[in-house]
Amino acid sequence: MRETVLTIGKFDGVHAGHAFLLAQVASVAKERGLQPAAMTFDPHPACVVAPERAPRALISLEERCARIRALGIEEVFVLPFTQEISRLSPEEFVSQYIRGRMRARVVIVGHDFCFGYKQAGDARVLTELGGRYGFETRLVAAVKLRGLIVSTSEVRRRIESGDVSMAARLL
Repeated sequence: MRETVLTIGKFDGVHAGHAFLLAQVASVAKERGLQPAAMTFDPHPACVVAPERAPRALISLEERCARIRALGIEEVFVLPFTQEISRLSPEEFVSQYIRGRMRARVVIVGHDFCFGYKQAGDARVLTELGGRYGFETRLVAAVKLRGLIVSTSEVRRRIESGDVSMAARLL
């Protein structure tokens, strides 16, 4: 694998906010001559760390990967989410996966990105670790549609309340 511009997330539904983020990855990768890549998880991390709160998937893993690739991402890495993965510190995750496995030179994540054991890592921690491990960190602001922040949680709320039309717009 070549060095990458990487994004990381669950990407359930691959909604409009995800599409914007993935387009940023593809654009920066093209500018820098790097491979556009995404890391996602299966199963959903909540299935491992808080099964009682785990949401049902909006789309299958296969559909998720296909949608991500359709948005210009060449390498989709599905990390099997296990108890061992859930216990990695932010630095261990960066060392083993972001720089190790994915060879990231640029990492682009959403404004609310969290990672590592008990979500101890946030954008500030990722930026700091990027300085130590040799990658640039970029944050993407929330995408809004009709005054709503586009998020998987909002899509789920709309579906549960019967507002399928707005859920479809968010997707």
